[in-house]
Amino acid sequence: MIKLVSILKQTIKEGICDSSTARNHIVNILDTSNNPIDDVVADYKSWNNSMHDTVISTGACEEWNIQLGILLKQKLDPSVSVWKGEPNIPDLPEHYIVKYKDYILDYTAEQFFGYGLGNNLPGNTMKYTQSEYADIYAAYKWQKII
Repeated sequence: MIKLVSILKQTIKEGICDSSTARNHIVNILDTSNNPIDDVVADYKSWNNSMHDTVISTGACEEWNIQLGILLKQKLDPSVSVWKGEPNIPDLPEHYIVKYKDYILDYTAEQFFGYGLGNNLPGNTMKYTQSEYADIYAAYKWQKII
């Protein structure tokens, strides 16, 4: 896990925050994991604020969430789905989430604090229950894309 975080820190430092970066990073976790969801969440928890800010500010949240959904669907469970959200509130960004069983997975849900949303989100995780994510979910019109 330390090696993956080191690779990710270097990649983000170099400003490469695209779908191939996301895909490669997530593949490395899933290919070595016995508990994919827990290991993805543990990896997320190891990121520092600068890493989160870079992923959000470069618009890479879509890429990270989409790639996570595609890979989990392929490698873990065909019922995993990716959803695109069109905002119901002015100034909110377009957004993508992953649905897995009763959970919503989102690398960048913390960005919604700046919009007055996400008050029920537990800190330092990317795995949320429907009730924890409810106000963010309600702020969008969702369409399943994968």
